[in-house]
Amino acid sequence: MYQHDNNIENKYFHESKFAAKGFHNFEFTSQLPRHSWYYLKEGFSASLVEEAITCKLTRADQKLHILEPFCGTGTTPLTAALTGHFCTAIEVNPFLAFTARVKTITGRWHKMGFLSNLDKVVSSSFRGKHSHLEGFSTFTEGNSLSKWLFNRSVLRRFSSLMEAIDSFGGVYSDAMKLSAIVAAYNCCNAKRDGKALRYKPNWRELRYSGKDLIRQFQLHALTILHDILEQPIDHEFKPAIHTGDSRAELSALEDGKFDLVVTSPPYLNSFDYSDIYRPELFLGEYVKDNKDLWQIRLATVRSHIQARWSDEVYFQSAQLTPILEDLNKSESLWHKRIPLMVRAYFDDMWKIFKAIKPKMRKNGQVWMVVSTSAYGGVHIPVDFIVADAAHQAGFSLDGIHRLRHLRAAGQQWKQFKTKTPPLRESLIIMRNG
Repeated sequence: MYQHDNNIENKYFHESKFAAKGFHNFEFTSQLPRHSWYYLKEGFSASLVEEAITCKLTRADQKLHILEPFCGTGTTPLTAALTGHFCTAIEVNPFLAFTARVKTITGRWHKMGFLSNLDKVVSSSFRGKHSHLEGFSTFTEGNSLSKWLFNRSVLRRFSSLMEAIDSFGGVYSDAMKLSAIVAAYNCCNAKRDGKALRYKPNWRELRYSGKDLIRQFQLHALTILHDILEQPIDHEFKPAIHTGDSRAELSALEDGKFDLVVTSPPYLNSFDYSDIYRPELFLGEYVKDNKDLWQIRLATVRSHIQARWSDEVYFQSAQLTPILEDLNKSESLWHKRIPLMVRAYFDDMWKIFKAIKPKMRKNGQVWMVVSTSAYGGVHIPVDFIVADAAHQAGFSLDGIHRLRHLRAAGQQWKQFKTKTPPLRESLIIMRNG
């Protein structure tokens, strides 16, 4: 079985100055103004973006151009805007891209105008209205379902709330729509747990209602108002946030423009990120049916086996070959397409680096947080192979920094036959030479 060279690992990981700083973790960032408007468990720390900016600056008055090809809900563009730098970002999930745009709203609001519009929206949504999601899939009770995502009163009040926002939200409509979607998710009978939505143990007793939805909506909307009044963003630094597949969208950007990339791509963990944000995608009408959802799934990085995406793979690496051999020999893989998924993932990373390189200025840096993975007892050093993909695309490696060790699932512990499985999250720093 393939064994990684520990001497190489120690060369890069010895006393990393970035360890124990929580750069991988969204928990603290999720409590910060604006960042707190939507919780993204897969997000990383705003401190990472700040650190990258600080390391890249050569003079105090310099304004960097930053690129984020996997935007999520906007940690990088928001941090860039708050610190007075320019950012262009790309996100394949239209709801997450919308959230990032709302988080980076510029200017200072008129408090009384917002409160007046908020009162009109709430009062005009009092009666509720039939939702187009009633009877669709598992969104509401009916069709002999034993479990459903939303009680009918929640969904109907949400429908009337969104209609009222269109009529009375005015310039505050987008922020109110985000508040409505967040409120609906807070009143959902299920919550995100790992790779799936799982029903809350006491969801029947909670009896979420339209009143609960409105209460959550008002609280969230008032939080947004407070943060914008306290922490306005100058129009000059409003980020450009594009919705689409990074592998395609990057080609349309200006060459030689960017000083810095700060990002964290989907991990090689077989998560289908389009599926776990399914409630928000349907509530906000970013998708109308499962066919639309499938198109988003096909546009994501090939980090899961839930879609029959293209099997074309061109990237090759001497570090990857023995790992694929071990995966193909393994008798404990939970799906036969896992070896292909692993190959396709690194092929996509290689394509991303090739697309990024011409967009960057000379000596521009890429800061990327990744996680290693394991399938069938085979450890996949994602950080080293991603670094190789970047090298093959023309970048030089400044360093790989271990941010933290990861606990393996019980099954992986047994398959590794060791008390300390080598899983980790790492920060890779690369330079455009």
